[in-house]
Amino acid sequence: MLAFLYAGQGSQKVGMGKDFYDNDKDFKEFLDDIKDEAGFDLEEICFEDKEGRINNTRYTQACLAGFAAGVTKLLYKNGIKPDFLGGLSLGEYSALYGAGVLTSKELIKLVGFRGAAMQDAANGLDTKMSAVLGLSGEQILPVLEEINKKYDGENKERKEKGEMLLSVDISNYNCKGQVVISGASKLVTEAEEMLKAAGAKRCVALKVSSAFHTRYMEPASKALANYFSDDTNGLLVDERELNKPVIFNAIADEKNDNKISDLLIAQVKSPVKMEQTIVKLKEMGVDTIVEIGPGKTLAGFVKKTVDGIKVYSIDSYADYEIVVKEMAS
Repeated sequence: MLAFLYAGQGSQKVGMGKDFYDNDKDFKEFLDDIKDEAGFDLEEICFEDKEGRINNTRYTQACLAGFAAGVTKLLYKNGIKPDFLGGLSLGEYSALYGAGVLTSKELIKLVGFRGAAMQDAANGLDTKMSAVLGLSGEQILPVLEEINKKYDGENKERKEKGEMLLSVDISNYNCKGQVVISGASKLVTEAEEMLKAAGAKRCVALKVSSAFHTRYMEPASKALANYFSDDTNGLLVDERELNKPVIFNAIADEKNDNKISDLLIAQVKSPVKMEQTIVKLKEMGVDTIVEIGPGKTLAGFVKKTVDGIKVYSIDSYADYEIVVKEMAS
C-alpha cells in the first residue's frame, strides 16, 4: 500500500519547484493558475526570493503548498495515487488537496490565511523551538511540567499586567528519539539543560519564527475557527468527502467522527504527532511512502521510527522522474 506524506514548514528553500516549472508544462500551467490566490508573487519567492521572504511564515506556507500540490497533480496524471495521505503540520493541508477536499486555489487561499494568522500570533513573542534528541515524549513531559509549575506565581503577576505568560510544551513528536519542545525562550533554554542532564544526546534550536503547535498559537486557532465558520469559505472542508483517508496530526488517525475543520483548528495549537502517524501507516499496511516537498526530512523520520517501509523523496524534477519510472501504472 502507498502513502503520500507532505513536508512541513522549515523544508522550504530558494529555487524549489524551478526545475519542475522549466521542464513540465503541466506544472507551469498549474503554478501560473494558482499564483494570484497567494496575494504575492509566489513564483518569485519560490524561485529567486530577492527580498528574502521565503522564511517568513506569511509567505512560506503558500509557497510550500503550491509546490506540493503541483507535484501531486503530476503524480496523479501518471496514475500514481496513494491509499493514504498525511503531512507534517502545513503538509496536512496539501494532503487534503490530494484527498479532494480542497481545490488548488482554495488550498493556497487557506494556507495563506493560516500563515498570516500564525505570524500575527507570533509577533512580539520571545519564543523558541528546540529538537530534543535521544529522549521520548514520556521522558520529557515530567521535566516540562516541573518547569511550568515553577513559573505559576510569576504567570499570575504577568496575567494581571497583561504580559505574555511563560510556558514550555511539546510541539512535535517527529520520530523515535526526536521530540520538539517550544515555548518562552528562557523556559525552553532551562528545559534544554535539564533534559541534557536527564540523558538527552543534544538539543538543537530550530530556525522558526515562533512556538508553533503550542498554547501560544491560540490566537491563530481562533482565527481559523472564525474562517471555517464563515459560510463563504469555511464550510467547504466539512461538506466534502475525502476520496482517500488522511491521517491527521492532532490524533494520528483518520478523522472518524471528527470534523475536518475541528482537527485543523486543534492542530495549530497542539502537538504534531508525526511519529504516531508513521506507526499508524505501518499498522494500516503501508509499505511504500512518497515524501513530497523540499528535502528528505520525513524520509529520515520514517527510517528512524519503523522498519519495512520504502521511501521515495520528491525534492527535484529528477526525483519525480525516478518515481514515475518505477511506480507509474
